[in-house]
Amino acid sequence: MGARLAARTRLGLFAVALLVTCAAPPAHTLRIVTWNLFAYPGYNLAARQPYFRTVMANIHADVLIAQELNSQEGRDSLLNNVLNVVEPGQWAGSNFFTLQSSPTIEGGAIF
Repeated sequence: MGARLAARTRLGLFAVALLVTCAAPPAHTLRIVTWNLFAYPGYNLAARQPYFRTVMANIHADVLIAQELNSQEGRDSLLNNVLNVVEPGQWAGSNFFTLQSSPTIEGGAIF
């Protein structure tokens, strides 16, 4: 009788462990995206922003590392006219940082 009780106890513990494992919430994956924006905002901005919004709406990024921003104003434009249009109030960003200053200013930001 003791062996049956031990087997039932082990089976019960296994069932509880399986239930707890299956009921655990899924792990969240952190999506980090790097994107070269090509001379943002200086090149054909009005035509490009809708495409940027479409991409951001579909890639579900948690962190965006933007390259080839040309100014703090470009960083602000990306934040306010792309990121916070797609997901209002969900984005904040670092300051603009310069990566290259000659022959033109190129930089980036982390959002």
